[in-house]
Amino acid sequence: MIGTFFVGYVYDIIGRRLTLFMSFVISAILLYFIPHTAPVVFPNLLLLRMAIAASLVAPIASPLIGDYLPKESIGKGAALVGVGLIIGEILSMGVLFNITK
Repeated sequence: MIGTFFVGYVYDIIGRRLTLFMSFVISAILLYFIPHTAPVVFPNLLLLRMAIAASLVAPIASPLIGDYLPKESIGKGAALVGVGLIIGEILSMGVLFNITK
């Protein structure tokens, strides 16, 4: 929740493009390090997963839904974003944890 409030201010100060770009770049860099946590999975993978979740707060709290969707479709758009995030998390956990083994 703290990250969501912080990202809201960053969106207002820096803008949408740079905030989302940096979020995706940081997430991609952190995802690269997941297989390298294999010998010591418990603290390293846990901390890395927490950092990935924190870096993905910006796309989750993105104001783009309100910018680009018509007023009557904002709820459906938010629901689809939520479903997409959940499916992405499930698939990434299934794939990345198998790579870490």
